Amino acid sequence: HHFLHPAFQFNGEELGFWMAKFEPSVSDQASECYNNPSSANCNNSDLVPKIIPGASTWRHINIANSYHVSKDMKNHTSIYGWLPEELDSHMITPYEWGAVTYLTTSQYGADGEVWNNAYNQYITGCSGENVDSRNLSYCVQYSTANGQKASTTHNIYGVYDMAGGAWERTMGNYNNLVASAGFETTDTLELIEQKYILRYSTLPQHLLNGYGMNYDITIYGDFIYEMSYNAARYDGSTWTGLSNSSWYFGHTHLPSTASSWIAMGGDWGDFISGENSGIFAFDRSSGMPMRYGTFRFTIYPL
Repeated sequence: HHFLHPAFQFNGEELGFWMAKFEPSVSDQASECYNNPSSANCNNSDLVPKIIPGASTWRHINIANSYHVSKDMKNHTSIYGWLPEELDSHMITPYEWGAVTYLTTSQYGADGEVWNNAYNQYITGCSGENVDSRNLSYCVQYSTANGQKASTTHNIYGVYDMAGGAWERTMGNYNNLVASAGFETTDTLELIEQKYILRYSTLPQHLLNGYGMNYDITIYGDFIYEMSYNAARYDGSTWTGLSNSSWYFGHTHLPSTASSWIAMGGDWGDFISGENSGIFAFDRSSGMPMRYGTFRFTIYPL
């Protein structure tokens, strides 16, 4: 049997989508957020994003503000030249991340491992000197031979920063738990349309020691259950399971009650005890502003 991937069923239609080629940066490079990144300077929804290589990744922003910035992106007509009524913009879901990872691993993409953005200054569009590079003090430019290995197609036309760079938080959430994401209440999450959030669930009796979430085997296309095995679960003090069980030994930590959101891709330094960054790496996130946490846009035609 063949199934249409859920990412191509936005609004019930078989639509293609555009994913931001790089992690977002703040368009005003004279701003305090760009030059002095911190939660005080960056955690708001009033700044305007830009998608370019060689720029500082927009970090120190919580998931709620990332969601609102992403939804508002379609209104920045002066920067992008589109009409807001012609498209839908939103923060990436695990479905969309999963669709790109599948294409990346196929003959239509890199057909192999994507190299990590290993530059330790969180600059978009960088790579490493080899597939295992980490914590580099310089940027291997995206247009060079090695730089293109960090693309999902292993050439200049693919998507960058999906492996390494900064952890990319997604609109993937367990049990409608807000945690520290900045949304007001669980009710707020429940009001978000299904097409903008992928809701996972773990029954109370299946939580690990009341904390750790489990795989949601009703969901397919996000790669988490399909491409990892016995991922680590948090029991309140330690981890149980495997912390590197996805393809290419990617980092695999399932969410917990206090960190109920899903982050993808890893950052430039996540190569500890065999746990790698990479397009198949995932971790839990509380959703709060973090030095190593960013997000990504997706746009659909209407």
